[in-house]
Amino acid sequence: REMTQQIIIIDSIVTDKDRFLSQYRLSSETGTLTTTGEFFGKPKSLSGYAFLNEMGNKVYFSHTDGSGFQRLYTSDKLGNAWGESTPLKGLSEGFTDTDYPFMMNDGITFYFSAQGEESIGGYDIFFTRYDSRSGSFLKPENIGMPFNSEANDYMYAADEQSGIGYFVSDRRQPEGKVCVYIFILPETRRSYDPSKYTEQQIRDFA
Repeated sequence: REMTQQIIIIDSIVTDKDRFLSQYRLSSETGTLTTTGEFFGKPKSLSGYAFLNEMGNKVYFSHTDGSGFQRLYTSDKLGNAWGESTPLKGLSEGFTDTDYPFMMNDGITFYFSAQGEESIGGYDIFFTRYDSRSGSFLKPENIGMPFNSEANDYMYAADEQSGIGYFVSDRRQPEGKVCVYIFILPETRRSYDPSKYTEQQIRDFA
């Protein structure tokens, strides 16, 4: 909790778990979020979520692999067709399930959510960076509180055009409901100074 990040939440919207994307208002320059099934035209047979970049020529998505786990993949558009799907390298170790992809406009900084050894509880939000020399992602880092909790937290998305970010959590929500949190994107990461705040205050912020 001592590493809890300072953010300003400007709105929170409780909605149905399967409809939370309807509350995201991303600019066209940011990219597009949808479900994997809807993106590939197979809404009933493919699970998971997909992110299409702003150029419309690269998609990141998740679906269930042969072992029954959610894994992240990518595909490039070649002409009018999508090429072969390839797994994202570097994102499987220590995780049982990975989903909810989002790539920043730099094409390097990548956010996703996962369950596994590095999670506080349930799904947690992680970020990593793509290393073009190795063709793999660097070791993912948990972005910490208040984004993550002992509940399920996922689908971090940052709209740099508007300066607004989004994430979802089912903390303190009834079955089938989640809360979409909308916050101002901070220019730099800042934690709460324990010399200025009590332990209980930092716990509340977290």
